[in-house]
Amino acid sequence: MKLEEDVLRSTTWSEKKKKKKKKKKKKKEEEEEEEEEEKKKEEEEEEEEEEEEEEEEEEEEEEEEEEEEEEEEEEEEEIEFYHRI
Repeated sequence: MKLEEDVLRSTTWSEKKKKKKKKKKKKKEEEEEEEEEEKKKEEEEEEEEEEEEEEEEEEEEEEEEEEEEEEEEEEEEEIEFYHRI
């Protein structure tokens, strides 16, 4: 009787240990997955910020070019005006 109880107790203990280990492993995997998702999300946000910065820089460059062109046109008009006189 005692032997059967010990075997049963041992088996139960072993099963509990396995379940606990499995649960712990699953939890660890879930945490790693969450970390990966967070990391991916952060990378995407960084990429978006970089793209926005690039777009802003391009817009600024375009504006500067337009201003330069306008100034050149004004200078040419002034020169033409003075040549007519």
